[in-house]
Amino acid sequence: MTSKNLFLKLQKEDMKRRIWSIVLSMLGFFLLYTVICAMEVSNYTYRINNISIYDYNVMEWVNKQIIRFIGPANELVAIMTMICAVICGLSGFSYLHSKKKVDLLHSVPVRREKLFAVTYINGLLIYIVPYMINLIFCYIILGVNGFMTGEVLLTGLTAFGVNTLYYSLIYTLAIIAVMLTGNIVVSFLGAGVFYGYGSIIFAIKDTYFDEFFMT
Repeated sequence: MTSKNLFLKLQKEDMKRRIWSIVLSMLGFFLLYTVICAMEVSNYTYRINNISIYDYNVMEWVNKQIIRFIGPANELVAIMTMICAVICGLSGFSYLHSKKKVDLLHSVPVRREKLFAVTYINGLLIYIVPYMINLIFCYIILGVNGFMTGEVLLTGLTAFGVNTLYYSLIYTLAIIAVMLTGNIVVSFLGAGVFYGYGSIIFAIKDTYFDEFFMT
């Protein structure tokens, strides 16, 4: 019980230190997800109410647009995911670049694994909780306006799972970059190297194949 309470207390203290990250995440998802969803639904409702007869093509187009917005194809949420992962990864472990902060935290009688787990899990929650809250808001908006279907529900949950996995990958690479470097600027550059490494390798491979391996 003591260990569990200690873990929760450490999480609470870490969240206080990263309150600005929580506010940015919540605000970003609210603006790019809930607000845009409400605007789009209002536009779709206006279109449907202004057609004289039932038009199956219009309804099918509206359903495709909703699925595209709430699904993994939403570019705004993908960009938000990437930015949030980088910010949470770099800010959560930036204390490693300060000798005083490291000495202070490591003087606490808590195992290093637990300290790492607290910061890592909080970084995930800063993304997952605002995302889930605003996804529920979108479901409510769609349901009130009669656009909620089983397909929309499943697509939204699928997007949540895919984006969370995408976030976890970028977030973990950002943390590795922080641990391998000495200051926040170099950490940012190091994270960029990790993110672009695969693309660079494939580009080199394609260049070799085009230039030297024609057969």
